[in-house]
Formats: sequence, structure tokens, C-alpha cells
Amino acid sequence: MGERLICIQEVGSSNLPRSTNDRKAPSSDPLISPDSHIQTDTRIDHLISGFLLDCTIRGLSPRTIEFYGDNLRRFLWWLRQNHLPESINALTSQIIKAFVGYIQSESSRWQSTNPMSNRKVSITTCVRYLTCIKVFCQWCIAEGYIGVNPASLIKIKEPKKIMKAVPLEDIQKLLAEFNHRDFKSVRNKAIILVLLDTGLRVSECANLKLQDMNIDKGILKVTGKGNKERLVRIGYAVQKALWRYVSQRQSNSDILWTDVNGNTISANTIKLIMKRMSAKLEIKCNPHALRRSFAIYYLRNGGNIFELQLLLGHSSLEMVKRYLGSLQFEDAFKGHTKASPVDNLKFS
Repeated sequence: MGERLICIQEVGSSNLPRSTNDRKAPSSDPLISPDSHIQTDTRIDHLISGFLLDCTIRGLSPRTIEFYGDNLRRFLWWLRQNHLPESINALTSQIIKAFVGYIQSESSRWQSTNPMSNRKVSITTCVRYLTCIKVFCQWCIAEGYIGVNPASLIKIKEPKKIMKAVPLEDIQKLLAEFNHRDFKSVRNKAIILVLLDTGLRVSECANLKLQDMNIDKGILKVTGKGNKERLVRIGYAVQKALWRYVSQRQSNSDILWTDVNGNTISANTIKLIMKRMSAKLEIKCNPHALRRSFAIYYLRNGGNIFELQLLLGHSSLEMVKRYLGSLQFEDAFKGHTKASPVDNLKFS
């Protein structure tokens, strides 16, 4: 009978008392504390490596992982420059606030010669650094390194910007530049129309494959953030533009977009094409502006926010609501030009 009771106790029922002499011997694993699940190696540089590995395993996009890695390493650099503790257990909200203050106030950061590091940053940039630290600390909690997120109560009030669509006349100017029959013109026009008609991120557009496209049915299969797949529809004009492009395309690559020699083109190449053409035409238009324009024009033409969320690949409605807010402002502004009380008094 006694042996059976001992056996149950060793299995680890939390309701049974354990005497001091019956406690397990300390684990031989150097990362495991003998008294709890808390990990003992709490160096931030070590934890950053583990966090980024976890991001990779969870299937986050390379761009997101790079974003986390760059920002967290800059935070670690700042800790070392200021001779602050490098253990996650020593991290406090005051230290994090001081780091955010450094980003806001310093015009020359990270001892870098990069022009981007030598100019005043926006509030949005500060929010991104803070968000990065919050996510990292939340991971540390989940892994058992700390019990409380030191960044959780820090808030930065970010001004809400009104997002505007690219004017239709500017889009027409851009498309008119590619009204030619040569390969580059046909390809570039097809890219712009796909971006405008689907709201794809430029990385999603650049990574489209031939097998992801069903021109006859007007469907594209898109791989978005976190390798999540979704289907989007393309209109008849885009179907026609894609058919023309594919008819001229000569490449063995399974990637949809290529150059005249059959080599695939990157997201950065698409950005550069639009940057050069926008500068030539003196308009403001880039791939993300077309994504924003798709959202606003979609809502204006009768689409609803739930459909838009699915088409854009957003995990929540938060961003979609910002598009809706911009739409309401623009429509109210146009309405005022017709219904202005003072203008309608017709003063001479």
C-alpha cells in the first residue's frame, strides 16, 4: 500500500504534499531552474535569438522577422552603450521609456553613417519600436522567463492620419505611360492593374506564380503574411491585361513577373518602376498607395468592410476601419462643396 502511495506522489499530483526530503534533485539541464519553470539564462541577446527562431517556426514572413531582429538588436546596442543590465529580469518600464526617449530626441542614432539614422523620426517609428519590445517581452512571459511585461503600460499617442486614395486622374496618367505594345509596357501596366484591382501587398504581387493564376475565372491565389493563402478576384480589364502579358512572356520560371530576358523581378524592382514613373509624371503613387486606393475605392463603390478585410488579408478589422474613416471624411468633404450653408446663400 505504501509503495503505491509513493508512486502516485512521484507522478506529481499537485494536491499531495511533498516533504523536503522527497523533492526532486536539481535538473542537470543548465537552462532549467530546480525550483520552478523559469529559465535561468535571461541574457537579452540569448533571448532575442530564441524569439527570432520561434518567429521562423511560426511561419512569420522574412520581412517581419527582419523587422523584429533589427529593432531588438538596436535596443540591445543602446542598453550596452548606457551600461545597463542585459538581463530580461532587470528590464523595467523606466528603461524602456528612456530608450523611446533616445529614439525621439537623438538626431544621430546607433553611431551610424546611414542618412536614415541621422534625422528626426516620426511618432509612428517610436510606436513600432515600442510594439517590437512589447511583443518580445510577451514571448518571454510565454516562455517562462519573466512574469510581467514591463512595456505593457507604456502608451504613445499616435496621431491618426487621414488616408487618401490616389486620384483617378493620376492613375490614368500612370497607365497611359504604358499604353504601348512592347514587353515592359505590357508587363508594367498589368502589374499596376493587379495592384489596384486586388489591393495586394507588393511582396504578395511579386511572389505570384503562374499556377496561382486562373485568368479565365478571374481568380488569383495569394500567399500573404504568415504563409496564409487567400483567393482574390480580378476584374475583366485585369484579366485582359494579364492575358496580354502572359502571351509575350518568355521564361522557364514559375514566378509570374519577369524581365525581358526571362529573369524574375523582385518587389523592390516593382517599387523602383513606380517610383521613376511617378517622378516623371510628378504624381505621388507607389505600390502601397495603390493598396490604400483599392480599399477606399472598393468601399466607395459599395463593398463592405468584412469583404475588404478578407481581400486585403488583414487579421482584424482595425486597419479596415481606418480606410472607412478616410472614406467618410472624403465623402463628407465633397458633400460640403455642394451643401455649404454659406456658399448656398450666394453672397455676391
